[in-house]
Amino acid sequence: MVKLLAVAPVEMRVLLRLGGIAGLRASEITGLKWGDLDLEGGALTVRNGKGGKTRRVLLSSSLIADLRELGPQKEEVAVIGRTPEAARGRLRTLCKQQGIPYLSLHALRHTTGTRLVRAGFPLQDVAEHLGHSDVQTARTYGKWANDRLKAHLRGM
Repeated sequence: MVKLLAVAPVEMRVLLRLGGIAGLRASEITGLKWGDLDLEGGALTVRNGKGGKTRRVLLSSSLIADLRELGPQKEEVAVIGRTPEAARGRLRTLCKQQGIPYLSLHALRHTTGTRLVRAGFPLQDVAEHLGHSDVQTARTYGKWANDRLKAHLRGM
């Protein structure tokens, strides 16, 4: 993701960070409107997320900076817009241009969960950030963090 961020135009940086830092799903990224953002408060509101749920997601300073560079627009205007398929296609194109294998837009979301677990955040916090209805779903990221620990310990 770091290599892509270094070469991406601002709209693509926002897309990458909405998936890879905020942990939004593809439909949440493309459905996000400028009125859902609270840049001063450092958060956004996902409306009609999975299961029709609404949640508040904290923003990183890098994402806030990119959003400020990109906008602002009228409240009802989509930040990224288009469709999830179009967002995936744009990411696939950027990866191809940079010679980076395309995994998926959803892989960015997994990156978020794994990073948060590796940073020591409780699974409940990770689940809430990602909008999981059950903390058990977030345990997947804990397993990936454990795999990394096992590999590290084997090398000692």
